[in-house]
Amino acid sequence: MIRGTNALGRWAGVAAASLLWGACSPKPAPVVHAKPRVASTLECTEVAGLEKLFAPGAGLLLGEMHGTEQSPAFLANAACLALRSGLPLTVALEIPREETSRVDAYLSSPGGEKDRETLLAGPFWRAGYQDGRRSRAMFALLERLRLLHESGKPVRIELLDRAEQPSSSAERDRWLAESLAAAFDKTPEGVVIGLLGNVHSRIRPGVPWDPEYPTAGSVLLQMRPGLPVTALDVSYRGGEAWTCTTAEASSCQVRPIQGRPQDPPQGIEIFPEVANGHNGVYRVGDLLASPPMVSAPREPGA
Repeated sequence: MIRGTNALGRWAGVAAASLLWGACSPKPAPVVHAKPRVASTLECTEVAGLEKLFAPGAGLLLGEMHGTEQSPAFLANAACLALRSGLPLTVALEIPREETSRVDAYLSSPGGEKDRETLLAGPFWRAGYQDGRRSRAMFALLERLRLLHESGKPVRIELLDRAEQPSSSAERDRWLAESLAAAFDKTPEGVVIGLLGNVHSRIRPGVPWDPEYPTAGSVLLQMRPGLPVTALDVSYRGGEAWTCTTAEASSCQVRPIQGRPQDPPQGIEIFPEVANGHNGVYRVGDLLASPPMVSAPREPGA
């Protein structure tokens, strides 16, 4: 869904070089872009009010518009701040659970070229439909988490989605909620930070086209009443994002995005009461588009 550059996003920038990979495939080889540069392990940017949300057993759901540098970068910084507080951390991502073994292996790896190739060989990254969840910024987030893990920080990753096709969008939201509940169950004394599309992150039922729609966040709280979860939607001044407007791969491209030009460049705001399914917003300034980490192969003649 389309919704809606600050310092938090700069480390997610990528070099222009790329490498070819899978040359023995009968199809044209996908392109794996150069490894994004990330901030060193302990570089956290202060965000006023954010660390107050981190407590044993608490959770933070960050709503995003897929395909930008800013939201994955904000999560990476939030992870750094949460770990600095000394709490174990689970990061929950809208990636199919079938990629778990590859993601876990990368998290524990040295992060070399072969490690990246193994991670990015998964069907999720190589799919013909390259939405913003498969972005260079998402890979940069995984790399930042790998560096935190490598430094001895108690961080793990929970994948929320499934590769199979749901019977309805509501069923998919239930799947996401079930995986979120599992993430909290596995982190009873720590913090869970999730990054989801900003429909799924809503902790109250309802979306503009269906006031009763069971969002993942609302289903989670039905499963776990009283769970201390804060849901923040992304707020931005404008910019660009890699978005897909239909189910066709050809619809995925960089597009201009309108926002709130008057927004401060960064920070969070907690509302007096839940609005649009969220407790508040996290501000990221100007959006920069983040194209796919792997350029999917095309069929001959496509």
